[in-house]
Order: sequence, then C-alpha cells, then structure tokens
Amino acid sequence: MRYKRKKNYKRRRWVSIGVTAAIVVFAVWLGTQIMAYTEAQKPVDPSDSAVVSLEISEGTGLEGIAKTLEENGLIRSAKFFALRSNLERVGDKFKAGDYEFSRAMSVNDIMGILVNGIEREAVKFTIPEGLTTAQTMSILTDAGLMTEDEFWNEIENGQFDYRFLQDAPAGRDRLEGFLYPETYEVYKDVGAHAVVDMLLGQFDSLFTDDDYARAEKLKRPVREIITIASLIERETAVADERPVVARVIYNRLKDDMALQIDAAIQYALGTPREQLTNEDLEIDSPYNVYKNKGLPPGPICNPRKASVDAALHPEKNDYLFYVLDPALNGMHRFSASYDEFLVNKDAYQAALAARDAEEAESGDEENEGEE
Repeated sequence: MRYKRKKNYKRRRWVSIGVTAAIVVFAVWLGTQIMAYTEAQKPVDPSDSAVVSLEISEGTGLEGIAKTLEENGLIRSAKFFALRSNLERVGDKFKAGDYEFSRAMSVNDIMGILVNGIEREAVKFTIPEGLTTAQTMSILTDAGLMTEDEFWNEIENGQFDYRFLQDAPAGRDRLEGFLYPETYEVYKDVGAHAVVDMLLGQFDSLFTDDDYARAEKLKRPVREIITIASLIERETAVADERPVVARVIYNRLKDDMALQIDAAIQYALGTPREQLTNEDLEIDSPYNVYKNKGLPPGPICNPRKASVDAALHPEKNDYLFYVLDPALNGMHRFSASYDEFLVNKDAYQAALAARDAEEAESGDEENEGEE
C-alpha cells in the first residue's frame, strides 16, 4: 500500500510539473503575443512620411484590407490589424476609396481614416458624338480631370486590354474612333488612365460579339468598320440617312472610286472650316480621300453606336452620290448617276444663293432702319 501511495504521489507531481510548465509556456507565449500586438500598433517607420496611394475597392472585406495594407508596408501585421479592428468593432465600417497613407502613420491613424472615408468631388461631363480625340481632350482638361500632357501620354502609351485595339497604330491617332461619346460621372481625382479607360470600356460594352461576327462577315477589321462609321457620323445628322450613306461608301469602294468626303479633308486640316477651298482639296495627307482612293488610314472622329450599326448594316441601294437637299433642312438627295447628282447639286447651290441673297437684303433693311 505504501508503494501505491508513493506511485500516486509521483504521478501527481509530474502532472503538477506539466501543468506548471504549460502555464509558463502559455504565459511566455501570451506575453510575446501582447508585445507583438503592441508593437504592431506602432508606425512602420516614423521617419517615412512619403505618400503611399492605395485603392480600397467596393466589397473588400477586413482581411483583404489588412492584407493590402501589409503588402504595401503600411502596417506591421495584417493579423493584429484585423484583431484590433474586430475588438474595436470597426472592421465592418471601413469605406472604399482612393487613399493616401504613409509609413509614419500608426494603426490608429489608418483605422480612423478608413472609418471616416474620403470625401471626393464628382465631375459630370459629356462627350458629344462626332468629336475628334483632340476635341475630347479639351473637354476632359476643361473639366479638371487631367492635363494635356497626361491625356496624350495615355492616348499614345496607355496600356488598354481591348480586343478592338489589337491592330491600333502608334501615335496620337491610336484611340481615335473608340473614345465613346456619352455622359459620364467620375471622381475628379481618378486620374487620366481611368478616365480614358472608362471611355474605351463604354465602347467595348456596346460593340457586341454579334458586331464582331458581322464585321468578319463583311471581311473588314473592326478598325475599318469604325472608320466608315466615323465618316457616316460626320456626313449626316439624320438617323434614317446613316444606312444610306453607309451604302454609298461601300458602293464607291467597290467601284474603286475616290470617296471624296469633305469631313476627311477637315480632319486632315486639323481646324474645321465652314467651306473648303480648291486648295484645301489638294492637301498632302493620307486622309485626303479626293486624291487617295479607299478608306482613310483610320477613324476621323468618335462615332455614336447608330453610325456603327449603319456601317455594319448598310441599306441596299445603288447610290454613288449625295448632296444636301435644296430645302436646306440638313437632309440629302441621293443619286446613282453623275448627271442626276449634278442636277441635285445645282438645285442646292441655287437654294443656297437665294438664302444668302435674302439674308443680305434683310441685313441691309436693318441697317437702313438703324440709320
């Protein structure tokens, strides 16, 4: 019996030692964790106040935010950042946005910024149909969204992963035709790349798989389709005429005729003019479709979807010519023969001359009244 009591005593002794050891180990571990937790709340580098820009996207959870902060060297530990956020019950209150932090900030500073969020100024702007890239630039810079240099850098060098840009040329004409005309609203500080990408993304969302298939059926690259659409956009503002003008372009291309579209000359000149001169028609440019047969090397403006649809689905007709209607209502008269075209042209010029004479007479009467 004495032997058994001694054996039980030894067992209890070892159990006591084991428990004590476990307590000691736990205490050491807990102390280490507390020290690590405390240390993790401090700035990563109090002497480094350089700005670190960081985007927190909508829907990003606490763990994702913590991981992003750690990866960017803004906090010491994602684990302890998340732990503190949960302890203080603010982990679900962090707001999405574009932030500017620094490694000199403490966890407390960063959490406060994320909870309060960033008040950002929104800018609404409209890109009208038929503008060139340069004209689009003026709208974006006037809205304070970017500088001219930032805009042109994106146009020439920006990386945009879109199928329709696979054959885009180098230079300032690279994105012509694809900066989709629409009304947009963005935060003023999003940057030039995001704004240009948004315009391209709108085009991408509207040019469907069926449109790609239709372009392939027409045996024309997307860039040529948009080039034709841009010519249609600048040639007529009348919705019903767009498919008709489209067919005229295709008919002239098929017959190996020069397109002779004034809008392409205007693009080559760079500065729009009310009336083109014979000298203008001699300009040395690949966009001079009076001297050069075939399509110009690229779009001459950014067309609306209706013009794109017309380029993809031209009306069936045998027209080769058109001229403004003598009713001076913005519509056109179309013809299959040159002789008929000349008759329509003479009628238009006569109507124009009559209008100018009437305006001049009206002006003279007003001047006499003032005297």
